[in-house]
Order: sequence, then structure tokens, then C-alpha cells
Amino acid sequence: MGFFSKLFGGSADKAKSAATSVATGGGAGSSAVPDTSREKKPKQSYAEKEYEKMQRFVARFEADGIDLAGLDRDDFVGINVKMQLVSMAQGEGKTEEEAVLEQGFQSKKHYWQVVEYMMFRCTELRKDETGEDETYTTDVWNNAAAEAGMKAVQMMQSSAASADPTLLEPVGGVTVEQWAGAAAGMATLGEGATPDQVAQLLAKWNLDRASYDAAQEGWMAKMQGDTTGAISQKYAEAFAAGQGLDTSQEPCTFEYFIEIQVAQEAWAKSGKDVNAELKNVFGITAIDYSNHSQYWSMKYATDMELVRRGDELRDKFLAKYSTAGMDDDLSL
Repeated sequence: MGFFSKLFGGSADKAKSAATSVATGGGAGSSAVPDTSREKKPKQSYAEKEYEKMQRFVARFEADGIDLAGLDRDDFVGINVKMQLVSMAQGEGKTEEEAVLEQGFQSKKHYWQVVEYMMFRCTELRKDETGEDETYTTDVWNNAAAEAGMKAVQMMQSSAASADPTLLEPVGGVTVEQWAGAAAGMATLGEGATPDQVAQLLAKWNLDRASYDAAQEGWMAKMQGDTTGAISQKYAEAFAAGQGLDTSQEPCTFEYFIEIQVAQEAWAKSGKDVNAELKNVFGITAIDYSNHSQYWSMKYATDMELVRRGDELRDKFLAKYSTAGMDDDLSL
């Protein structure tokens, strides 16, 4: 006789039945207690599983104390700069291994470990518009990536200028700063300037009309052959300075800038004189708008919150100026 039969003095079936009753808390004089130890956990979504994997990777990475290739753990701009430089180096013909070693990583594996560690720390779990789980990179990472793109380009341009000292050498004795500064002044004067006004302006840069025109032609040809963009960058900086633009101060509100931008697009599509409308509606010139644009375009390129806000404002002003254009047509 088996163990259950001996214990309960009955058949094997009765013994098993009694054992089941005891296991589940049943039987005479007892209240049933559900066995919660076997209750199923809610099924995880794919995004939840992926997010948990990311968190485990981060914890393991920190426990192992893996080197960050000279970066601070919160230097998200720095890691994105390195990623940009690795990509640029590969575009110039270097292998991925060569590119990552140049940036201080021990190997490709080490490079991707550091990239994933930094990125996973800027990843969150949320519900999408349909209520489904999704993982997404936060604005901390997105803003860092945008800022890093600009820094990486500047670093490459600086490197190119150092590698080729002739790149920024004066053309006909005229530096890029002289040329750009004079060009900024000429733009401010406008097409209606007299020869005397032009001569006075150019004299401030130790130029006359002939030397300015020669510098314009020479620097433009040099700029077209510059694949690094180093000359264009220097020109843009000097042009802004030549117009007295203070890039540390807001020239106007962001909303006002977007409104002007959208209005110009609407006017151009409807065949209106954009310059005249700028003067009539906003009381500014194309040069004023260019100054606004130089400030806000830099901000816009490195701030994802501004990008979202800009999209909302564009919709608002597109409705306003498209409607205004239609009303004008109807009034004709």
C-alpha cells in the first residue's frame, strides 16, 4: 500500500483526494484559502521587456566599472560628439575600428558599450497615443545630439584649418574677416547707396571698390572648393559681427520670429512683395530678419522643446496668414 493509503487508511484515489483537499485548504470544517503563489503575473509588453533589459545593462555596466573613454558619466554632449567624429572619420575612408580608437575607445565593442550605457540612461518607458507601451529617448539626449552635431563640425573645421594653413590665408591681402565685415556693411547700405557711401564704408575695412570686388571673387571661389565648411563658418561669424549682431541677446521673442518666418512663406506663395510686406506689417527689413534668424536658428538647432513649440506656432500662423491671403484675393 502506498504512502497516501497508509496515512488515510483508504484507497489510493481517496488518499490523493484528501491530500489535494489539505493542500488547497479544503475539507470539512475548514474554509478554502486560494493558492496565490501560482497566480500569473500580467504579461509584459515588448517595450517593457526591452526597457528592463536596458536597466539591467546599465546596472551591470556600473557594477563592472567600465571606462568611459575619458568622459564624465553625464556628459551626453561629449559622447554624441565622439559618435559624430567616428561617423565623419568613416566617411573619410577610415574603418570603424580606426575611428573609435582615435576617440579613446579600446575597441568597437567598448565603443558600443559606452554608447548604449549613455543612451539607455536617457531612455524612458511611456504610453504612446494609442495607450501602448514604448521606449523613447528623452530631450536630454536629443538636445545633446543636436548640440554635438554643431560642435563636431566645428572641431572638424578647426582640424582642417590646422592641417591646411593656406585655407584661411588672405586673398589678395584681404582676410575673410575683412571681406565678411565689408559684405555685411554693403548689405546694410542696400542697392540705393551712392558711390561715396560705398567708398566710406569700404574705407573702414581698408578696402576700395576694386579690392573688395577682387576679394569677393577670390573668396567665393575658395569657399566653393572648401569641403570642410571652415571658410563658410568664419564668414558667417564675421558677417554677424560686421552687422553689430549680439548673439548673446534675444533680438526678438521666439514666437515673433516664427510669425515673421511663416508670414514671409505665405506672402511668397501668394506672389506678394515680401520686402514691402515686412516693412508694412512688421516694420523691419530683410536684414533685420536675417539678424533674428542668425540668433534663433542656432537655438532652434539645439533645443528639441523649441522644435516642438515651433511646430505648434507654425500651425497657428499658417492658419492666420493663409486665411489673410485668401481674404485679400477675395476682396479683389
